[in-house]
Amino acid sequence: MVRLNGCQRIGIVISVVWLIGAAMYQRDGDIKNAALVHRLTYDICSDAKRDELLKAWKGLDKGWEPPPRLEQEGLHGRGGEILEYSS
Repeated sequence: MVRLNGCQRIGIVISVVWLIGAAMYQRDGDIKNAALVHRLTYDICSDAKRDELLKAWKGLDKGWEPPPRLEQEGLHGRGGEILEYSS
């Protein structure tokens, strides 16, 4: 078995600490990026759904019929009123 001198031991300990620290730093960055992408896609999707519902609401005053997809999702009540949307 090869004996390591003091400087080599310190180098190994520093390398292991650096490796663990770098992995934790990378994981934290990945989680923050994933959260940002999730939030952006959620905002885009909810904005699109809101715009679709606003068009339907404005169209009800003019006798507009909702597209079949909205009726299938159960967004309109029996009298044509818009119900709360829950995803």
